[in-house]
Amino acid sequence: MDERMVSAVKKYVKLPDESTDDLLEAELLMYGLDSLKTINLILDLEELFDIQFPDELLTYDNMATLTKIKETIEQIQVVKHA
Repeated sequence: MDERMVSAVKKYVKLPDESTDDLLEAELLMYGLDSLKTINLILDLEELFDIQFPDELLTYDNMATLTKIKETIEQIQVVKHA
Protein backbone atom coordinates (compact mmCIF):
# COMPACT_ATOMS: atom_id res chain seq x y z
CA MET A 1 0.00 0.00 0.00
CA ASP A 2 1.34 3.42 -0.92
CA GLU A 3 2.33 5.20 2.30
CA ARG A 4 1.67 8.62 0.72
CA MET A 5 -1.93 7.64 0.13
CA VAL A 6 -2.34 6.18 3.62
CA SER A 7 -0.87 9.34 5.16
CA ALA A 8 -3.29 11.49 3.16
CA VAL A 9 -6.25 9.39 4.33
CA LYS A 10 -5.04 9.55 7.94
CA LYS A 11 -5.31 13.35 7.80
CA TYR A 12 -9.09 12.94 7.58
CA VAL A 13 -9.91 9.71 9.40
CA LYS A 14 -8.65 8.01 12.54
CA LEU A 15 -7.23 4.71 11.36
CA PRO A 16 -5.61 2.15 13.64
CA ASP A 17 -1.80 2.15 13.41
CA GLU A 18 -1.49 -1.46 12.37
CA SER A 19 -1.92 -2.23 8.69
CA THR A 20 -3.92 -5.39 8.14
CA ASP A 21 -5.94 -6.83 5.29
CA ASP A 22 -9.08 -6.06 7.29
CA LEU A 23 -8.06 -2.41 7.52
CA LEU A 24 -7.52 -2.23 3.75
CA GLU A 25 -11.14 -3.30 3.21
CA ALA A 26 -12.67 -1.38 6.13
CA GLU A 27 -15.31 1.19 5.23
CA LEU A 28 -13.70 4.60 5.83
CA LEU A 29 -17.14 5.97 6.69
CA MET A 30 -16.88 4.01 9.93
CA TYR A 31 -13.66 5.88 10.75
CA GLY A 32 -15.15 9.32 10.22
CA LEU A 33 -14.89 10.01 6.48
CA ASP A 34 -17.72 12.33 5.49
CA SER A 35 -18.51 14.29 2.32
CA LEU A 36 -16.42 17.36 3.20
CA LYS A 37 -13.44 15.25 4.26
CA THR A 38 -13.80 13.23 1.05
CA ILE A 39 -13.58 16.38 -1.07
CA ASN A 40 -10.48 17.52 0.78
CA LEU A 41 -8.96 14.05 0.50
CA ILE A 42 -9.58 13.99 -3.25
CA LEU A 43 -7.88 17.37 -3.61
CA ASP A 44 -4.89 16.14 -1.59
CA LEU A 45 -4.63 12.94 -3.64
CA GLU A 46 -4.80 14.89 -6.91
CA GLU A 47 -1.92 17.08 -5.82
CA LEU A 48 0.08 14.22 -4.29
CA PHE A 49 -0.15 11.95 -7.33
CA ASP A 50 -0.38 14.69 -10.01
CA ILE A 51 -3.70 13.35 -11.26
CA GLN A 52 -7.24 14.59 -11.72
CA PHE A 53 -10.25 12.51 -10.74
CA PRO A 54 -12.67 12.44 -13.68
CA ASP A 55 -16.28 13.06 -12.73
CA GLU A 56 -17.30 9.46 -13.45
CA LEU A 57 -14.85 8.19 -10.81
CA LEU A 58 -16.06 10.56 -8.08
CA THR A 59 -18.29 7.99 -6.41
CA TYR A 60 -18.71 6.78 -2.86
CA ASP A 61 -17.67 3.30 -3.91
CA ASN A 62 -14.32 4.52 -5.26
CA MET A 63 -13.52 6.27 -1.98
CA ALA A 64 -15.03 3.70 0.40
CA THR A 65 -11.88 1.78 1.38
CA LEU A 66 -8.12 2.12 1.16
CA THR A 67 -8.06 -0.62 -1.47
CA LYS A 68 -10.70 1.13 -3.62
CA ILE A 69 -8.84 4.45 -3.39
CA LYS A 70 -5.61 2.73 -4.44
CA GLU A 71 -7.34 1.01 -7.38
CA THR A 72 -8.95 4.28 -8.49
CA ILE A 73 -5.64 6.15 -8.40
CA GLU A 74 -3.98 3.35 -10.38
CA GLN A 75 -6.80 3.44 -12.94
CA ILE A 76 -6.35 7.20 -13.40
CA GLN A 77 -2.57 6.83 -13.72
CA VAL A 78 -2.92 4.14 -16.41
CA VAL A 79 -5.20 6.38 -18.47
CA LYS A 80 -2.93 9.39 -17.92
CA HIS A 81 0.15 7.53 -19.18
CA ALA A 82 -1.59 5.82 -22.10
